Formats: sequence, C-alpha cells, structure tokens
Amino acid sequence: MNTSISLNALFDFLQSLPLTADNKTWLAGKLIESARQESQDLPGQMTVDEAKAWLEASEKRLANGEYVTEEEMEDFYRTLQ
Repeated sequence: MNTSISLNALFDFLQSLPLTADNKTWLAGKLIESARQESQDLPGQMTVDEAKAWLEASEKRLANGEYVTEEEMEDFYRTLQ
C-alpha cells in the first residue's frame, strides 16, 4: 500500500514538472531499460525455453550415465558443513 502511494506521489511530482513529450519518452525508455536489466540480473530466473534446454541437457547426461548417487551427494554435503 505504501509503495503504491509513494509511486503515485512520484508520478504526480513528475507530472508537475515542465517536461516535453520527448523528455517523457526518454524517461520512460530509461525506466523500461532499468527494469529489464534488473529482471535479467535476478538469480535463478530463466525463460521457459532456457528451462527446457537445461532439462534436455540433464536428461541426456542421465541417459549417458552421468549422475551423482545419493551417497556421493551426502558425502559432498558433509564436506560443506
């Protein structure tokens, strides 16, 4: 709720400035560019196509006998503690 109020206040402030249409377009572009960059920088996020590619690669490795046993994973986990 407070975020919405703050964003509305910011928008009202921006609207009160004597910005030309070109200035508003530039500002909008900068905000969109910044938002896209932030969404790309989030760890663990991927597109559906990227997730499918990871899954396919994993399935190929499994089919080729490349996997870690439960015991190996437990040993690895213990080394991290």
